[in-house]
Amino acid sequence: MEIITKDMYLAAILVSYGSQIVEVDKTDLKKQYFHFDRLPNLVLIKNGAGLPEEVTLSDLSELKAHFLSKKLYFPPIFIDCLRSVKSYLYSE
Repeated sequence: MEIITKDMYLAAILVSYGSQIVEVDKTDLKKQYFHFDRLPNLVLIKNGAGLPEEVTLSDLSELKAHFLSKKLYFPPIFIDCLRSVKSYLYSE
């Protein structure tokens, strides 16, 4: 399942959680699309028991829902991943 997003920050989140950028589509100068081969598996802490549980995501809306419900936070390497994603935009 190929994942495509034009959101640079979402692309950085995916990279920071272990996904790899396969391609950056730069055909439109105003919109660049990041292509990923898969969604990452996430380890979330469930509120009740406090035990970690691995979650397999089915789509990007599920990832956004975990951020909005505060079950998932930015990892410490997010800033470095954001720089890496920006470098893809400016590379040939």
